Amino acid sequence: MTGINILREELIAKIYLTKDDVRKFLKVGQDKATIAFQKCWQKCIDDGYENVEGRIYYKYLLELYRFKENDIHRLAKIERQIKRDTDAVESTVSQS
Repeated sequence: MTGINILREELIAKIYLTKDDVRKFLKVGQDKATIAFQKCWQKCIDDGYENVEGRIYYKYLLELYRFKENDIHRLAKIERQIKRDTDAVESTVSQS
């Protein structure tokens, strides 16, 4: 199973997010994801920019929910280390 921050890191690497990406990022249903998407869409317009067809710029989502990009990367790194450690233990146990 992939950790939430590893998933979030993969999503923000796309730069522009779909409604489905927003749903995965926030771990919410389609209705709440649509509301978040629309708020980000409007924020982009309010800032004087044009949106990419059917996508929002990820920084607006981070700003809306007060996520810090460096925290996502830091926590994803920790999740990857935990996964490596767990895999190493499972490998050792299965060899016994």
